[in-house]
Amino acid sequence: MPLEELVGAGFSREESQTLLDSSGFHHKTKSSEEILSLINGIASVYSVAKDDIKRAILSFPQFAGLDHQRVVRQGIEVYGADN
Repeated sequence: MPLEELVGAGFSREESQTLLDSSGFHHKTKSSEEILSLINGIASVYSVAKDDIKRAILSFPQFAGLDHQRVVRQGIEVYGADN
């Protein structure tokens, strides 16, 4: 059940239902392990805590589906590594 998978990945039941109701969250069929891997991968790209990534996903569900390595690479190309 998708709700239980999101809860197993660390989201509350309410947060999980919010994501399931969102048309922008495209990871509704993933297992809790896959969702945790996604969150860990994004946290690694930005060097931030997993809780920050979960908040970002809850605020903007489409965030979970971005190619974050490409986003960072293009940001560095445009703005430089210091920005």
